[in-house]
Amino acid sequence: MAWGGGNFQRAKAAMCEVGRERTSMAGIPYVKLAPLSAPGPTGDRQEHLDAIIDFAGAAHRRRLFRTLDKLTVRWAIGDLPVCCRWLLNTQAIFLKKDREPQCKHFDDDEWTRLSWEDASADIGPLDDVPVIAVSSADDSAITSPNVQPIQMGEFLRKHVSERLLAVNSRITSKLMIALRQLGVGASGGIEALALFHQLVYDEWSEGGVAAPLARIKVDEKNCFGMIEWKSVRDAARQMIPRHAAVASWKHSAASYVEQDSVAPTLKDRGAEQGDVDGPMECSIALATVARQARVKVADLQRRSLLPWATSDTAGTTAACDDYDCRKRRGEAFDAGSDASAELRLDPRDEMQVMGGLVDFWYLDDGDIFCHSQLVARYLQAFDEANARIGAVRNPKKTEVMYYTTPEILDQESAAWQTGLGKEKATILFASEGTLTLGVATGPRDVIIEQLDRKTRVVKAMHERVQLCQNPQTEFVLARDSLGVGRVNHILRVHGH
Repeated sequence: MAWGGGNFQRAKAAMCEVGRERTSMAGIPYVKLAPLSAPGPTGDRQEHLDAIIDFAGAAHRRRLFRTLDKLTVRWAIGDLPVCCRWLLNTQAIFLKKDREPQCKHFDDDEWTRLSWEDASADIGPLDDVPVIAVSSADDSAITSPNVQPIQMGEFLRKHVSERLLAVNSRITSKLMIALRQLGVGASGGIEALALFHQLVYDEWSEGGVAAPLARIKVDEKNCFGMIEWKSVRDAARQMIPRHAAVASWKHSAASYVEQDSVAPTLKDRGAEQGDVDGPMECSIALATVARQARVKVADLQRRSLLPWATSDTAGTTAACDDYDCRKRRGEAFDAGSDASAELRLDPRDEMQVMGGLVDFWYLDDGDIFCHSQLVARYLQAFDEANARIGAVRNPKKTEVMYYTTPEILDQESAAWQTGLGKEKATILFASEGTLTLGVATGPRDVIIEQLDRKTRVVKAMHERVQLCQNPQTEFVLARDSLGVGRVNHILRVHGH
């Protein structure tokens, strides 16, 4: 249900009471966005609001804060006039996703291939600074760059959405925990997943994993941009009714994507990567896909078309009873609609007893551990559910890692349906290692190789930043960027 049942005064009072619980002072929590954050179409940023507050008189500041509160409450209950729809416009920017056959200064090999002595010899004007380029005999072979579109919303929209996230943080955290979603409201989620996968590999390498085990790394194609609005609204009404009013107002009419030198384009879908609400809306929409995939696999197990993760009678009976119980509770959940509920947890998001399948998510990156015999059917069920929200899985970037040897995989290919699995994903083995959200996990030599490579890259970048010939610029770049964060990220996972 929307804040205060959709009534402005009751909604404001309820939101102020939440603020009292958080800060001991009645009021909607005030938030500040990161400085120098990417602006939306009008170019407004946090610095501009700070300047207004700093130079305004006391009376003007009170009026400004009251206006921001009013905007926040009316946004929360979906009661804004049509004239405010410009707040939904976004600015499109594009980030490169892979290597391109053209000049690119931030490739690992390019940073480490040239020594500082080569780059600094006879430094003169800027046009004398060495430039790394890739020549091609056939220019027509150069294809269009593969990019990731990011939509940056208006500052006021982001400011209001951040305040609503603050007042909803308690129920949002409960929901994300139930969904095993570590990318929303959980600090350290990346390190937690990477550590978990490293521990699983260590256990397997020491012979502690007896049953056939596989790990599925789900990769979606431009997930944020492809999710249909209806699926977001339905998921919000089903799981977090307080956000349903916000989503319904945002989706009541198409808004615009703006881009330099291009006419504004209507948008009528997507969770808008770069928007404050994007991670949560993407997560709850994908949660419905993951739930349907798990339920489909469990249904096949219940009908004896797939095996449970146990062979004894007591375990099978417990698995069947748990499935039947959760099915009844799920039907009751679908039939019920508690108008006063601030949070609704679907019982089908609980793990199936003896199901041999568990999933974890970091935004749109899914990690699924399951019995090797469930891989093909899970991917098939996931794709069917994925299509219902308008999303598409990327089979080339989706990985299936088997915790076994190639010889055993060949022997079990018929039972594990590896032929179908190869059509739907890339097949790997645990002994090869892989990346988990940017961190190498698996054998020790794979981890050391990544750390050594990243360290050499950071060293080369810090040496070559001297090309700026400006101490202040060099200091800022060395302190705030240049790859140190990635090395620290690796050390936090494997530094023990």
